[in-house]
Formats: sequence, C-alpha cells, structure tokens
Amino acid sequence: MRDVGTNYYYEGDLRDVRVWSRALYDEEISCRASGGEPDDQTGLFGAWTMDEGTGQDVADTSPSGIDGVIDGATWVAY
Repeated sequence: MRDVGTNYYYEGDLRDVRVWSRALYDEEISCRASGGEPDDQTGLFGAWTMDEGTGQDVADTSPSGIDGVIDGATWVAY
C-alpha cells in the first residue's frame, strides 16, 4: 500500500477479489485456493472477478450486485 495524503493505493495485480462478512473455514480457503468453489456462499458480500479486460467498470458477481469502478489501472491478460 502506498499512502497518498489520506488515501491508500494498492500497487500490484488483483484478480478475483471477494469480500466476506464472516470468517472462512480452513477447508473453504483450501478449496478456493485450488480452484474449487464450495457450495456454501453464505456471507459472500461481494465478488469481482475482474475479467472484463477493458474499460473502468467491474461487475460484482455476488448476489449483492455492487458493481465497481477502477481508476488508473491497466488491464493485463492472465
């Protein structure tokens, strides 16, 4: 993180960002880290796969549907 006044900016690559309203069990984390997706999505607040590839909009694929806007980012292919 880089401090710019009262704002903090992440310098690096992001992909498949998810925010949960609960702590995840070790098994859930391991499953996701290996490319799986457990059935239990309870507590998923937001999920942004960031696979749009162009533009500034990022879609939230969770039930919350809180789409986002990125600023100053460059898309890269994975």
